[in-house]
Amino acid sequence: MEGCNGCLEEERKALLELKKAFVDEHSNDSLLPSSWNIHDPESDCCSWERVTCNSTTGHVIELSLHHLKLGEAAIVNPSANWSQISLFLSFEQLRILDLSSNRLPDWNATAGYSSFSRLQRLVKLDITNNSFTNSILPSLSALTSLKNLNLRSNRFEGSISEQGMHV
Repeated sequence: MEGCNGCLEEERKALLELKKAFVDEHSNDSLLPSSWNIHDPESDCCSWERVTCNSTTGHVIELSLHHLKLGEAAIVNPSANWSQISLFLSFEQLRILDLSSNRLPDWNATAGYSSFSRLQRLVKLDITNNSFTNSILPSLSALTSLKNLNLRSNRFEGSISEQGMHV
């Protein structure tokens, strides 16, 4: 069986949509890596920084979006808030997602975090050092394939098991 010659177009478009969602309006720069090339339609997203693809299928299987201060875009540009979380749903084979140390605001029901729970292949999620509260817990408990979940340094209150989170 031959290997894949690059990323899938739907996933490449979703990555570029994510990039557009996190533009610092003061500098007009994206907070995501410059290798995520919006101007080159031939650019292979499997070779982009912070993106790992399955070498056979071309599906994105890992996104390492840590320490990018993505939450600052939501503060500076409220229209670029985390309602964009639904863009992660394009990555049907996503197994690892690292959103740590981004100063992300809390997700609430209106911001669409409930769609986040549809990432059913996700085995590792790191949301360390953000501003999440207990409101995200129902969504996380729906991620049945998770084997590794890092929640440190957020604004959770009480016991996680009291919130209906079965770990």
